[in-house]
Amino acid sequence: MKISWIEPDLLAASGIPLDAKDMHSLYQQGIRVLLSLTEQPLFTQREITPALLTDLDMAYFHVPVPDQHPPTSDQAHAISQIVAQATAKKRPLLIHCHAGVGRTGTILHLYYLERGYTFEEAKAQIRRTRVQCILLSEEQLAFVRGFEK
Repeated sequence: MKISWIEPDLLAASGIPLDAKDMHSLYQQGIRVLLSLTEQPLFTQREITPALLTDLDMAYFHVPVPDQHPPTSDQAHAISQIVAQATAKKRPLLIHCHAGVGRTGTILHLYYLERGYTFEEAKAQIRRTRVQCILLSEEQLAFVRGFEK
């Protein structure tokens, strides 16, 4: 499964893992924490079960965000906490939505904004590692712009 490392060995992004083969691929690439932004939990995908994640020693978090929309403020806070905990513990984290573009891109922008980047600096960083994640819906863009300090 193809992933994009946003921060090497720390933060990655992709589309949705589809099966056990994808999960094993993520494990082999170093992923130890999954943050799913899809409406439905990852367990609706065939072969992906809580037991598989346990076997792979992967933590799993599901924060359902509707497609083409930003998270709520509470969801954004929860996501920030998940990302902060994973990165502090040096457990490589994969953020994904269905296509790995809009919802994932929204969170990547927030990641950089929380670290003091301007919107344009965040966009440039994301363009460098996962160019498709700069394509946000109008709602997502407005949400991200609202976080800019």
